Amino acid sequence: MKKSILGLMLLSMVTVACEKETVEPTPPPPPPPPVAGPITLGCNYNNGLTLTNQNQNGSGVDYIINCDCEITGGKLAIDTNVIIQFTTGGSLKIKDNAYIDAKGTPSKTIVFEGTVNAPASWRGLFIESNDPRNSMDYCVVRNGGNTEYTGYIGTSSYDTKANIWVSGNFKLSNSIVTGSGGDGIYMYEEAALLTFSNNVVSNSAKNAVVMYAGDLANLGVATSTFVGNTQNYIGLYSISTNKEVAESVTINKANAPYLLLNDIYFQNNLTVNAGVTIHSKASKTFGILGSGFIKMIGTATEPITLTGESNAAGFWNGLYISTTNPLNEIDYCNISGGGNSIAYFQLPNASKGNIAVGWNFGPGFLKVGANTSSTNSSGCVLARSASSTITNNSSLILTLPCTY
Repeated sequence: MKKSILGLMLLSMVTVACEKETVEPTPPPPPPPPVAGPITLGCNYNNGLTLTNQNQNGSGVDYIINCDCEITGGKLAIDTNVIIQFTTGGSLKIKDNAYIDAKGTPSKTIVFEGTVNAPASWRGLFIESNDPRNSMDYCVVRNGGNTEYTGYIGTSSYDTKANIWVSGNFKLSNSIVTGSGGDGIYMYEEAALLTFSNNVVSNSAKNAVVMYAGDLANLGVATSTFVGNTQNYIGLYSISTNKEVAESVTINKANAPYLLLNDIYFQNNLTVNAGVTIHSKASKTFGILGSGFIKMIGTATEPITLTGESNAAGFWNGLYISTTNPLNEIDYCNISGGGNSIAYFQLPNASKGNIAVGWNFGPGFLKVGANTSSTNSSGCVLARSASSTITNNSSLILTLPCTY
């Protein structure tokens, strides 16, 4: 019996020893999958496209565009944290029946940039479709505008470069547009800026923004910043051979001056709010015609300023009013550097002035508040046609030679 028990114990020990010898070592963990490199996009997509983050850790370039990439149909959807780089000849165009939906977040922006980290290193973005869903939010568009295209200022061609070109419907919010080789954003006259808020336009080689004055309604200047641009202006222009703006317009205070790029004659109501500064290119006019009113009423702490790009006497034509609307009024306005020529039409023996009211074939009316100044004119401080009326509560003197 003892021998049997001893034999079983020996057999058990041998079995355990054998089992220990057959234990396999723990295999090493598999290597991580390789990070995908950037994907080179094609040059035409007519049924939409979705661009996702190829680098899930949030770093690295996701897509390369080395041509004029045209989206002609469907939705271009771009996810958060996506980085798209463009070679020298690269651009992105949203055309025809397509629209862009690029919505980043404060911590996961969508970036459009050049393969070369330098200003003006690629062509730019072109928003050409009229789809109201064209929208970019929390995006960065930098270092575009290396190729000159033709826009228009009135009926004159305006050759420029830009980070973003808009000829369709467009919404831009919470975004940075920087490093353009020309204007930061150029808007054709047919463009519709549906939303523009909380944006920064900086370090452009020309103006921050260039746009048709009639499209000012949705330009959110109160929440946006324009800084470091070589010509730190919001450039405004009119259209047609008569250089007119048909829409009712309100010009709000911005942290950069507005700039008249050509003569602008408003045909509807015009309101210029306190704190606005408007500069003018040489020999240009800021005027109102028709039956609408002009109201330019600043405050003691935030006056309204109209002057030339250079404040030399006679640099620009001045403020011209040819409407008899009884609501026409200016106060707390500082107007200087005008009187280059009589506005609208050159009239024989006409007087020049910083402010001109009416002309031989069209009377005007203006109420001048007590706190308005008119200085540094090459002609009169106030000029009016004989058929016009000025209610002058200021110290500005209208002398007989300034009536025409």
